Amino acid sequence: MNETIKVEHEEANSRFVIKLEGGADSAARPSSLAVSAASIEGRGAAVLQYVLRGKVMDMTHTYVPVSHRGQGLADKLTKAGFEYAREHGLTVIPTCPYISETYLHRHKEYLNLVEK
Repeated sequence: MNETIKVEHEEANSRFVIKLEGGADSAARPSSLAVSAASIEGRGAAVLQYVLRGKVMDMTHTYVPVSHRGQGLADKLTKAGFEYAREHGLTVIPTCPYISETYLHRHKEYLNLVEK
């Protein structure tokens, strides 16, 4: 994976997405707030799913296809999520175990955004 990795924010679907080579085009999927991260697993995308409640962003799930793990994709998705939260004055609930148990231990600069 030598190309520049682009994280897209699909605000209407409450998720950040990295489309991967050979993946299905997201335009082919129905647009709905009810679309879960599981619905795109195995379709050529890495995803961070969240739920927004007022000024609180609950980061609920990250997924990276097995064939693309170990390339820092979950890190890039999570950084995009935290930067979005910071820019919009949101606090974060890190429900996803990757975020709460791994990412935040490596990126303490975002701890001030975590809901206490």
